[in-house]
Amino acid sequence: MRPNPAAGKRLDHPDREPFYAAVENSGVPLVIHESTGDPSTAGGDRYGGMTVPESYTFHHVISHPFEQMMAMMAIVCGGVLERHPSMKVGFFEAGCSWAPCWISRLDDHFEPEARPVHGRPHPASQRVFPSSARRDVRSGDPTIPLAVDGLGVDKILFATDYPHFDSGAGAVNDFLDAATVGKERQRRILWDNTLEFYGFDLD
Repeated sequence: MRPNPAAGKRLDHPDREPFYAAVENSGVPLVIHESTGDPSTAGGDRYGGMTVPESYTFHHVISHPFEQMMAMMAIVCGGVLERHPSMKVGFFEAGCSWAPCWISRLDDHFEPEARPVHGRPHPASQRVFPSSARRDVRSGDPTIPLAVDGLGVDKILFATDYPHFDSGAGAVNDFLDAATVGKERQRRILWDNTLEFYGFDLD
């Protein structure tokens, strides 16, 4: 699903509860994925999306991670995972290096000592770790090792958007050449985590 509000309702709006209940009961993961074409997405007010081709790249840079950050805040801090603890959620096609910093910032604002918002009783990190929320990685990101250390190797899936303009061919080989990640962790990111996330048999 898209991370953006629909009809003025964020992802943590009560009207979405029947949908989340159905996802949780089905046992399939919920995947959040942004698209830049709509100028109402993050950055669109400044760069216009596809309606302003000369600044589309600026909007593309902003919309994917910023909308995913807001989606994670709504789902994690808005209490969706509190109400649906067995629902698996993935935030895809926005890189992953923003996630450790963002989770830390959410903790600063939603810890028990802070003013409660949406009645959330726990820091965001307690919902993400050891919850099943996951991030995907993009092959050309040199900050992947930092994200692996900050999130844990079991929280990251590999993704490539080939043949889109921002994802060239050879993405898997590029990732395998990133020696600092290590072969065992590469296998988890490339293979094992995806099978576990989508509920496929590992044998």
